[in-house]
Amino acid sequence: MRDDLKLYSGPYNRAGTPTWTIYDPARNLYFQIGWVSFEILCRWQLRQVNQIVQQIADETTLEVSAAQIQEVSEFLVKHDLVLHTHQAQTIQKCQRYRAQQQGLAQRLLHGYLFFRIPLWNPDQWLNRHLDKVRWLGSRQFTLLTWLVLFVGLIELSRQWDSFTHSFIDMFSLTGLFSYGVTLVMVKVLHELGHAFTARHFGCTVPRMGVAFLVMFPMAYTDVNDVWKLADKRQRLLVGAAGIRTELTIAAWSTLVWALLPAGVLKDSAFLLATTTWISTVLINVSPFMRFDGYFLLMDWLEMPNLHQRAFALGRWRLREWLFGLKHPVPEHFSRSRYQFLLTFSYVIWLYRFVTFLGIALMVYWYFPKPLGPILGAVEIYWFIGKPLWTEIYAWFEMRKEIMSRSRSLKTVLVLAVLIGIAILPWDPRVSAQGVLKLPVAQTLTVPASGMIARVSVMSGQQVSAGQELMQLESPDLAFELASLTKRQQQLEQQISLSQLLNRERQRLPVLQSQLANVKVDSARIKAQLAQLQITAQTDGKFVASELDLRQGDWLAERTIIGKVLDESALSAHVYLEQSSVKRVSVGDTAVFYAESGVIAPLALTVVRIDSDTTRNLTDGILASVHGGDVGITEKESQRVPEDALYQVVLRPQVPDSNAVDNELRGRVVIYGKSQSWLGDHLRYAAAIFQREAGF
Repeated sequence: MRDDLKLYSGPYNRAGTPTWTIYDPARNLYFQIGWVSFEILCRWQLRQVNQIVQQIADETTLEVSAAQIQEVSEFLVKHDLVLHTHQAQTIQKCQRYRAQQQGLAQRLLHGYLFFRIPLWNPDQWLNRHLDKVRWLGSRQFTLLTWLVLFVGLIELSRQWDSFTHSFIDMFSLTGLFSYGVTLVMVKVLHELGHAFTARHFGCTVPRMGVAFLVMFPMAYTDVNDVWKLADKRQRLLVGAAGIRTELTIAAWSTLVWALLPAGVLKDSAFLLATTTWISTVLINVSPFMRFDGYFLLMDWLEMPNLHQRAFALGRWRLREWLFGLKHPVPEHFSRSRYQFLLTFSYVIWLYRFVTFLGIALMVYWYFPKPLGPILGAVEIYWFIGKPLWTEIYAWFEMRKEIMSRSRSLKTVLVLAVLIGIAILPWDPRVSAQGVLKLPVAQTLTVPASGMIARVSVMSGQQVSAGQELMQLESPDLAFELASLTKRQQQLEQQISLSQLLNRERQRLPVLQSQLANVKVDSARIKAQLAQLQITAQTDGKFVASELDLRQGDWLAERTIIGKVLDESALSAHVYLEQSSVKRVSVGDTAVFYAESGVIAPLALTVVRIDSDTTRNLTDGILASVHGGDVGITEKESQRVPEDALYQVVLRPQVPDSNAVDNELRGRVVIYGKSQSWLGDHLRYAAAIFQREAGF
């Protein structure tokens, strides 16, 4: 073995056996070995397999096989932990090195996806300032911080509306810039938390700097030296130091925000509180990427290379499910640990698929063309396509073994059925939210303020043209008419007297003019009183605006008291996108399903399809502002749909005027031209590609 290697005692594993750590100072790498490997290496100078096996059996309680010694030998050679004393070994190592070298394109690709810039060797600086910050890790300060957090959360709950409003107000260019600056400051303190804690336990911190993941900067601290710590608790404390630092900042800044009056200091405390809470919860605690949460989970489970080992188990289980290869399991675990690692691996795959796809789309949109599409495609290939292709290629290499298994045939058949379901045009359903309604034939309004004298019909009752619906009384109009009648009588008497007396004859024209005006006013009042008898102008169904209208209630002028609905024109209205409306034709059948379930499913027939897009959504019940599915923008008192939608009108196959009183929202399923499930998505993707290909 190489003379420069160092060996450190490690913690006991969950089985109760000791572990050791090999340190390679030339590459700053650590390798953990178990008890068996340690005993083998202690007798490595014997060089003979039989002697090593015999001596371990004589001096320990272990039973070691030649295969285990061979595995240790291969491990040492693979990781370059042995000296090469023969020319053939040197040549073999050079060949492995050249095989591992990347071409210029691969180096550029890897450099774009991930690279580090070390900025500082902080070890001496940490030594000088360590005593100044030790109190931050003391038990007393930790308990005080927990108390501060408890009080801060109580105060925050009392001012929750103010807190949420402040958070919404920060979504501006200035607010986002402030968040960016605050995040940089917090991440520097986060990394210092790792560095000071590692130095506290005697570890060397050789470098701090900035790492770029898909051009996104992240601070990093090299604390690999913690692997030489034999105490598992100390390693966990170093790993959790960054999260602990951010949570400490969050606790104190939350309380400060709650206690300070409005001003710059309160805003600064708000930035610190929200930045640290969000950063800790969404990024640092997550075990799905190689952040603090991952390393904490790895140390807690005592499973180095947790992701790789979980992935190996997940790939093995997937192959067994699909092909039944009956390969040996990569590692043996307890049942609970096995289930956890299996679930963990699949959750990571899903998480990384969504995350890296989102990053690729962000790069695509924010980088100028053609750079954006190229970089987005590179990320999808490297993080999503390449792992998938690697696994598919592994299946191809095992194709003879796979095809010899009976389960493979079942998998192929199931896959063929699923593909057929996805791509064959078998589904004729076109589904959209719609409204079932009776058109309004007459809107009933109060012509003048009055009191209800009688209600002649009830809401929902059938009415005919000319039928009285309601009689109103207006004391004001009645009094005014009585006054005009009395005035008219007086004027008629005065006119008669003027015609008899010569001295009054000169007033006759004035009196006649006044009488004419009184008659006009009287006719107007009589007409208004006649309008207080509200009648139906057409046959239909009367629907009251308020169901508790009673005799004696007062109604203001222009109050809408109800509607007369045209029962002969019950119809359903839906609004479809262009891709969906192409599948619908006049005469297609459909079914209306009410959201509330107040009526049974109603059979419909398509009677009209608009050839032009809808510019004003007249069916407001379908608008998103009222809980509907149609997104709208209100412009000049009109509801303008955000997407290009075409109105489709349907009529019941069997007329039923009692199905709805006015309008009823529900789901309309039209049975039109059949289409595959993937049809729309593939056409949409092709359209986007065609549009963006021209840059």
